[in-house]
Amino acid sequence: MRVRRPEFGVTADMIRALADPGLLMREITVETLQSVIALPVEVKIDNDEMAREAFEILRNQVWLVDAAPHGAFISHRKDVRRVMLPMMLGRRTPRQSAS
Repeated sequence: MRVRRPEFGVTADMIRALADPGLLMREITVETLQSVIALPVEVKIDNDEMAREAFEILRNQVWLVDAAPHGAFISHRKDVRRVMLPMMLGRRTPRQSAS
């Protein structure tokens, strides 16, 4: 994961730590990133500017997330969630969809 010239101290390690637990949520806003996701993964987001910067960095990870056109929230891509969530929840393989 690449972080280009952060202004408020966000690092690639911080983004990696925030990205995985975010998979459990369908949509992520700046506020949920700062107040819900950061605390359990022990990522210190000191202020609103840092939270916005982390959000924008995650928003630019197009291989991982889809962004709302107006930028209010991001959501993890469905194909990524389908593969990653079962592994995070302790199952070995993704569930097959009932066709």
